[in-house]
Amino acid sequence: MCAMKTLGGCEQSMINKYIDRLNCLIKLYSVGNLYQFENILGKPASFEDLIWFYVDPSSGRRTRFLCGQHGIRGKGSAGNCPENALPTPYDGLVKIWIIESSNTRISASEKKARVSSARKLLSFMHGPLYAQSETSIHSLGFSNSTLVRLRPFLEFCAAEGIMKTVRVSVDENRDRSGHARSDSTHENLPSMQSVLALGEV
Repeated sequence: MCAMKTLGGCEQSMINKYIDRLNCLIKLYSVGNLYQFENILGKPASFEDLIWFYVDPSSGRRTRFLCGQHGIRGKGSAGNCPENALPTPYDGLVKIWIIESSNTRISASEKKARVSSARKLLSFMHGPLYAQSETSIHSLGFSNSTLVRLRPFLEFCAAEGIMKTVRVSVDENRDRSGHARSDSTHENLPSMQSVLALGEV
């Protein structure tokens, strides 16, 4: 099998460059400094945890993020069971997106909504992420708000080389017609590149 070296030193298989790049990205982020994140026990978060809390360094406010499959309701430890986890490697990708979203100048509720939209795609998509297209994403019946919030996630994934560029359009009549799947069916959520210190690379 032919292989080549990426800048990060990871071997990139010519058979599935997208998965190899994603695995390299997960390794990079997982060894970074996650001091702004805690797990459900209030300890430093790790990529093994299914619930993360972002602790705002200025206010100390904690924002709860579910890291597993979309559709888990409840507070506290809800969603913290192993069977709630997304399949590998997407369990790592969603944590990367939590890190990126948390370091974006948007409201806490919007950060949660963006992560929720990404989890929704990773939970219900047919086939691997790198095989997704505008058509396949639209076939899932997501609402306009979900599609709009997916755009930054898809742009990030394309920029990191873990999928092709996919631009999702919004159907102005979609939500009004009642054909879109409501976000509240699964989860009730309010409506820069990361500055995370990644350690020595």
